[in-house]
Amino acid sequence: MAVPVPLAPPAVPVALAPLVPPEVVPPLPVLPPVEPVVPVAPPVEPVVPPLEVVVLLLPVVPLDPAVATPPVLVAPVPLPPVLDVPCWVVGVVGLVVFLSLEQATTRDRHSAAVAAPRRRGFFRIGQKLSVGSLNMAPKAVLTTGANSGIGLETVLEVARRGHRSIGSVRSEAKAEVVSQAAAEAGVEVETILMDVADADSCEAALEGLELYGLVNNAGYTNTGAIEDVDDEEARRQLETMLIAPMRLTRLALPHMRAAGEGRVINVSSIYGRTTTPLTGWYQAAKHGLEGVSDALRLEVASAGIKVVLVEPGGFKTGIWEEMAADVAGHEGSPFESSYQRSLSLTRITQPVMGHPRQCARVIAGALTTRFPRARYLVGYDAQALALMDQVTPTSIKDRVTRLMMGL
Repeated sequence: MAVPVPLAPPAVPVALAPLVPPEVVPPLPVLPPVEPVVPVAPPVEPVVPPLEVVVLLLPVVPLDPAVATPPVLVAPVPLPPVLDVPCWVVGVVGLVVFLSLEQATTRDRHSAAVAAPRRRGFFRIGQKLSVGSLNMAPKAVLTTGANSGIGLETVLEVARRGHRSIGSVRSEAKAEVVSQAAAEAGVEVETILMDVADADSCEAALEGLELYGLVNNAGYTNTGAIEDVDDEEARRQLETMLIAPMRLTRLALPHMRAAGEGRVINVSSIYGRTTTPLTGWYQAAKHGLEGVSDALRLEVASAGIKVVLVEPGGFKTGIWEEMAADVAGHEGSPFESSYQRSLSLTRITQPVMGHPRQCARVIAGALTTRFPRARYLVGYDAQALALMDQVTPTSIKDRVTRLMMGL
């Protein structure tokens, strides 16, 4: 049977909206390219100020920061036209003077700290603790050149630390100076007569003397250009400051070897590392002392003997007083003006030189510490000169030295 198919409903007519043409937009006008305008500043001529020194006084900071005074700028002080020295040379000299003043301030603070009472069993924050010193029984220590300067302070410091302190001098008058200084310090110091440049005198003085420590300190300055020093004077300098210390060491070593311990302290100088004109033979002796000390240190180390070099900078000792006499003896020399400059520089720097007591403490410490260093640079000026000697080219050092000394 056929299935009837339903008919679709009749279509409903839909009204279409008429098409509206889009609006016509006129094109934008094309503008010409515009170059950027860069402002140009008018040229300014550099202003070079005149050479002058401006002193800036730093503010003084009291305990109450609220009342701190502001910095004060002092009027510029022009340099005199005769001072024809580069500015960086003045800076180096100023650095050395500043370090020397800082050294003096530190020394005063240290002296005040030592004088202050301390409670046993306690230590202050920042206080250094000695962990390497030997708690040794009193032992004999001989110091040469003990009548003044570093030698005199050394025999006193060694005696303060409880050891048998012996100082060698060349005359009864100098022995009396040592005895008087020991009495004023409240310590006991023995003296022996010995001329370190005389081999027989050295053997007689050390015969039967069982030393634990030997401090080779005797010496003297000799201001003179190589051209102005004869052979005899050069031999005397080397005999006193190079051969004599090794002779005394050779005489003291047998007992040290038998005891299995000992200390040899050779007092050198910053001039054992660096060199300046007009004191060539003095520096030759110090350079030689450094060389033989290095060799000796290796040779006797297995016997328990320590060899130490102490290299002081500028200290207030009698060695500088001899400089004026040396300069007067070179009258008519082609280096006469340079001698006068050297003497003037020494007199200028003397007020900021350290006290020999500081060097004596280093020597006494090297005698008693368990592990002494091979070298001790003593004084901020010595440390500054050693540093500059390492980092400054030789040509620059020579130029600066000649400029300062008028060579």
